[in-house]
Amino acid sequence: MKRVIVLLIGLILSFFLPGNVQAEAREKLIFIDGQQLITQPAPFLTNNRLFVPFRAIFEAVGAEVHWDEKSRKIVAYKGQTELEMIIGSSTAYINGQPTVLDDAPQIVAGRSFVPLRFVGEALGSAVDFDQASGWVFVNEQGISFGPHEARQQFALKNTVYGIKVGDSAAHVLARLGQPVRRDEIDLGFTWWIYNQDYANYLQVGIKNNRVVALFTNAPSLQFNGLKIGSTISELKKQYSFASQLIFPLQGATFRISPVSENRYLAIQGDTAYIFYMDIHQGNTLTAIRIVNLETLILLRLYDYRYSFFVEPEVTKFVAGGSAISRTNHIYALQILDLTNVMRHRFGLSLLAWHQSLSQVALAHSADMDGNSFFAHSSPTTGSPFDRIQSGRIGFSTAGENIAMSHVDAGDAVMSWMNSIGHRRAILNDKFQHLGVGVAGTRETRRYYTQKFIGN
Repeated sequence: MKRVIVLLIGLILSFFLPGNVQAEAREKLIFIDGQQLITQPAPFLTNNRLFVPFRAIFEAVGAEVHWDEKSRKIVAYKGQTELEMIIGSSTAYINGQPTVLDDAPQIVAGRSFVPLRFVGEALGSAVDFDQASGWVFVNEQGISFGPHEARQQFALKNTVYGIKVGDSAAHVLARLGQPVRRDEIDLGFTWWIYNQDYANYLQVGIKNNRVVALFTNAPSLQFNGLKIGSTISELKKQYSFASQLIFPLQGATFRISPVSENRYLAIQGDTAYIFYMDIHQGNTLTAIRIVNLETLILLRLYDYRYSFFVEPEVTKFVAGGSAISRTNHIYALQILDLTNVMRHRFGLSLLAWHQSLSQVALAHSADMDGNSFFAHSSPTTGSPFDRIQSGRIGFSTAGENIAMSHVDAGDAVMSWMNSIGHRRAILNDKFQHLGVGVAGTRETRRYYTQKFIGN
């Protein structure tokens, strides 16, 4: 992990970032059949008519749309309806019949815009404007979605299973009940583990009675319309993934360059969203991590630089003492959970924890840590199979995964799943038991060992 520090002396710099925009209060939001329509460029009002980019609205209502550059004509089809519009013309045609428009389609800054109400109604939807909120609702026949439903949707925005970063611990308990485990790690917060049902697996990080982190790779994940298997193009409709991210924290200015093809980082306000992608499933979403900015820096998932007058506390944090060995054991247990979530997703039987095998795995991780090497074969303990046999553990088939320098259990398992050999071990239907051992520290590096056996 690289940290580049810039100390500012004798010079006062002002650095401004745009604050959070409260969309509900400031923007004229549009909902199509219950889904918020987000467009680039944004809609605009003219003569009290709301205009939207033509392709965005036609595709949102399920129409097939074609654009003819030469004639500047838009032709859309939905069901038995054909709609034809021409830029600058106040006459549109519905199934060949002319209709007079109050305002013609127009081009603004090189983009074609059409009147929202006319398009929605012409294609069979009801279009309603809510005076109190300023929101517009476009609903097909049989769909009832209005201001009440929209506010409920906003209440769940940015939540995983109804929980978001910043929520109180009391809210988590009211929503999810007591966790199965409370894993206190060396980063100063506690993971609440909900592993009663691997279909809905969730880790909730709690610090000072507030949620500071969330992690899940559960198959039932629903997050702002995204789910396991969502594509990168679907993510980019909602999140911007810049080559450099700049944000203030604890009086310092941090700069992160999130250069990872399989782990996309977006920051909105004071929350970071990290999307893990599965390259063996078409580079689609496989897990999500949501953290506050302090936790993002503590985790050291990405290299960062920072400038400051007074060094922020988050960069001075050093893990130590008994918390290190406790955290290593916690990560071993979490690796079992996360591995079983993956097996559940792929319809495989779950692996049982094997304590003797875990002791063998821990010994190998400690061997790699203590003797500064990274390999399956050890100069002192031999091959993975030698080590299992030395532990007097019976097996008919066995496998081993190792990893180094990952920040925690979630990061290690997601990395293994993107490596074909490690992935095959995790998803091997012949394996029945798993042992896990983790050694090392946050300040140096951690070593992870998974050992699988089948009888």
